[in-house]
Amino acid sequence: MPRRIVKPLIILVIVILLIGAVFIGFGIGYRYVREQDKRLGYLKDQFDARGFAPFNKDTPDAVEIYIEQQANTKDIAVMLKERGFIGNTFAFEFLSKFNSFDGQY
Repeated sequence: MPRRIVKPLIILVIVILLIGAVFIGFGIGYRYVREQDKRLGYLKDQFDARGFAPFNKDTPDAVEIYIEQQANTKDIAVMLKERGFIGNTFAFEFLSKFNSFDGQY
């Protein structure tokens, strides 16, 4: 094939692959967030049905963490990372903002 045909075809294939990767990434991220919403909805339903949180001091592997008043998302993320509950403070802060939890502490 002549070079005048091959080069545009390669560029077209690369652009299509990049667009496909963006759509796949968006789909995976969207599904993750929807699953989080389902989990949080389940916990909220349990809280509403029982009138108290589904966790207590006898819950296996439960950990109590004290968050000071006026703590911002970054403070909470750093505290959780120091204790080994999260691996990435940026991801915690991003998901907190994305799920509209930021600033509710």
